[in-house]
Order: sequence, then structure tokens, then C-alpha cells
Amino acid sequence: MSDTSDKARTAEREALRDLIDALSNAPNLDALLTEESAIRERILSAWPELIEEDEHSDWLDKLKIASRRRQRELSSQDPTVLIINPPS
Repeated sequence: MSDTSDKARTAEREALRDLIDALSNAPNLDALLTEESAIRERILSAWPELIEEDEHSDWLDKLKIASRRRQRELSSQDPTVLIINPPS
């Protein structure tokens, strides 16, 4: 694999990590779901060019965990926020 490809993969992994980490700052459920959907689409479009095949599931799992964590936080702040199961 070329050095350029390695740099692109590394940059994409870092970007995904940052985006997933940023879910913890979603101000409400609507924003969280919008951000989660955009990140999911980015993961799907980055695979297989920028993400190794065996990493694909790992990134989707990280996204799901971060989203559910933020849903629980939002729900504890406002009991009217329902925890939902995002699409897989």
C-alpha cells in the first residue's frame, strides 16, 4: 500500500474517531440522530477504500455505543427523551 493511501486511511480513522467523540456534545435527540446518521453514511462510504474490511463492524459498534450513551445522558436530563434503537 502506498504512503498516500496509509495517510488517507489514518486521516479517515482520526476523523471518524473525532466525529464519534463529538456525539457527546449533541444538544438534543434530533441533533444526535442527525449526526449519527451522517457518521453512519460516512463509515459506509469509506468502506472498503479507507477502512479495512475487518474494521467496518468495529466503527459501526463504536458509533452505536456512543449514540446510546448520549441518548441515556439526554434522557437523564429530560425524562421526556425516549431512548430509541437506531437502525443497524
